[in-house]
Amino acid sequence: MKTRGAALSKMSACWTRFPQVVTNVRVREKTPFEQLDGVLRLVAEAETEVKRDGGRVLLRYSGTEPKARLLMEGRDAAVLQLWSGRICDAIKKQVGA
Repeated sequence: MKTRGAALSKMSACWTRFPQVVTNVRVREKTPFEQLDGVLRLVAEAETEVKRDGGRVLLRYSGTEPKARLLMEGRDAAVLQLWSGRICDAIKKQVGA
C-alpha cells in the first residue's frame, strides 16, 4: 500500500470477513482420514457447498494432542454448523475417545 500511495482502508474495503467454525474432536487413535468410512466424502461435500461462496474446509490431526481439528469458513454460519456436526459425528463414531 505504501508503494502505491494508497490508504489501507481501500484494501480493507474489498475484504469480507466470513463466519468461522473451529471444532476439536478427541480421538483414541489418529487413523488416517482416508481409512475412516465416509469422512472424506463428507468433507468433499462440505467443501463443494462452502467453496461456491469462497469458503474453505480444513481437517487435520493435532500434532501435539489426541484430537482431530476441523476448521470451516463460509458465508452462512448455519451451513458451517450443520457440516461440522456431520463430519465430527462421523469421526467420533469411528475413533472418538
